[in-house]
Amino acid sequence: MGRKAARQALVTLLQTNMTLQAVYDHEVKDFQRRSPIAMVHSDGSRTLHRAGGYDYAFIVSLWWKRSSDGGDTEDSLDDLSDAIYALLLSQNNLLVDEDFSRL
Repeated sequence: MGRKAARQALVTLLQTNMTLQAVYDHEVKDFQRRSPIAMVHSDGSRTLHRAGGYDYAFIVSLWWKRSSDGGDTEDSLDDLSDAIYALLLSQNNLLVDEDFSRL
């Protein structure tokens, strides 16, 4: 699978999270007032020694429109981050880099 197809497969997986209002396969500057959203960014490749293939790295950015005081937004974003993390871990074909933040 190429990088574009892998990124789109990740977008499709993230769209199964019903909390997300939109999932983009690129960085966007206009969320069109949707919240929360996720953006999937390409983050490099690594050649595999087995079968001559590649590992593709992606970053998933989560954005949530702040409420008036922001406190409940942080809690909601933490809960969403945990749910997305669990969703990614549930997939046998994905490796999650534990050295990076879950968010």
